Amino acid sequence: MKFKGEEKMIITSPGKVLRKNYRLSGNYYFSLLLKDDIVEVCFPLCSNSSLFCFKVRGFLTERDFRGKGWIEILTEEGDTEMVIPPYTQGFFVGKKMESLPEVEAYSKIFWEIPSQVNSFRTNWSRIPVYYSQFRNSLPSIGFREADEGSYIGIGDTPERAILNSIHLGRIGRDALFKQARKFLVNFDDLDDKTVRDNIFLSLFYSNSSCVDVDDTCIMASKSPKYYVSGGFWARDFIFWTLPVIERYDPSRAEDLISTLLSKYWKNKGIHALYLDGRILYDGFELDQLSYYFLALERGMHYGILDPERSLEMADELITILESRKHERYNLYST
Repeated sequence: MKFKGEEKMIITSPGKVLRKNYRLSGNYYFSLLLKDDIVEVCFPLCSNSSLFCFKVRGFLTERDFRGKGWIEILTEEGDTEMVIPPYTQGFFVGKKMESLPEVEAYSKIFWEIPSQVNSFRTNWSRIPVYYSQFRNSLPSIGFREADEGSYIGIGDTPERAILNSIHLGRIGRDALFKQARKFLVNFDDLDDKTVRDNIFLSLFYSNSSCVDVDDTCIMASKSPKYYVSGGFWARDFIFWTLPVIERYDPSRAEDLISTLLSKYWKNKGIHALYLDGRILYDGFELDQLSYYFLALERGMHYGILDPERSLEMADELITILESRKHERYNLYST
């Protein structure tokens, strides 16, 4: 069928925002987005270079939390209790479901592509495990109820999701609370909520540990509401969010710099990459290449690179720059 509509479209142009003012939370594995009576649980499937989200209606709502913006990984007194340690594949909520939830799912790089949701019951929980078939993975979400509330687990298979929820339940709410509190000590001197919100967004939404492979990835945003969620831009990460991560979680920063200088190095200077480092949007961009000089310095700082290797990699950058330089003017082709 021939398309007769408007033919002009710039693929990197964000569409009109129809819904805004989401409540956000999450950790290094997943993001949470709350709007009205729906909570979206999203996590990247790194082997498929895509963000995957479950939309759950009938569990958490905006009414569970006061205020606006980021929901702390240890919620405030008066809110529904939620405990999200930084490195767990799931979280605890101090409430139970009154009835079975409605669950939808979709994948996201540029566009939200709906995915069929299936479910089955286990002997471990009255709440079914929900999963989708997505390429070579079975992204899933599982629920385990206890006297104190609910443990929610994510996984790349139904087994993994329900077992993660069981594992969190065995750790228990109190131990999970201690893990989250230990992490939050680093932020005790931050009283301004806007500053705190942006720091946690930088920490948790610019990168991710992967549930489906033993790896980390760097991404434009772990929020599916950003116009390109499953893409990588060197400039955005190195210049905007890496300094924040270095300030508040240096060990995480070291791991991400190592990932940056290995997985994403091959296609340095390209406009946008997939989460696995392949080319997503071809075309050279000067700023996407130039910020790697800063990354090389940070690589030496953490001992990821020795000076000799750093100079070799800097020469690679300079060679690319020289190949793009105008023969007469200090201008570079893009």
